[in-house]
Amino acid sequence: MKEYWISTYTGKKFDYIELAPEQFDIADVARALSYIPRYCGQLDKFYSVAEHSVNVCSLVKTPRAKYWGLMHDAAEAYFGDVPSPFKWLVPQIKKVENKIQEAMIKAFDIPYDKNISAEVKKADQTMLMTENKQLRSNQVDWHYYEGIKEANFKVVGLASPEAEKLFLNTFHEIRKEILIKV
Repeated sequence: MKEYWISTYTGKKFDYIELAPEQFDIADVARALSYIPRYCGQLDKFYSVAEHSVNVCSLVKTPRAKYWGLMHDAAEAYFGDVPSPFKWLVPQIKKVENKIQEAMIKAFDIPYDKNISAEVKKADQTMLMTENKQLRSNQVDWHYYEGIKEANFKVVGLASPEAEKLFLNTFHEIRKEILIKV
């Protein structure tokens, strides 16, 4: 009989079928995202999903939107950064991702609504263009992102331990800010 779970960095059993809030740990998320490269690693230097998420977070305004910006790709901690074209080809991947993301929203008490989602999506597209310009010697012409401007900062390409620490610090700062303002 097949079992559909993995063991996480903190030793939790993450079950893809029976998702439960206690399976999620921000330490697991930060560790995994800091070691997962964006774009399947098809860049000129290492750039993690954790650093990308912090950068997206920095482009939105309110603490609630920042929280979703930081966590918008957090489900990838449990299955990697699968490129969108591959998700389009294998729609079941997107379904599993959505299921994990919905469970994470509950587990981490992430404020999420259409307005926050739209703001973060725009920031994510801005980062896509920024990363394309700054991290690729062979830039891609993504015609469907025409009109999206590059962010006004330099993408660093942090080593995994630094990206992990930055992600965790950002998470705790945002959570504290949200709790204070509630």
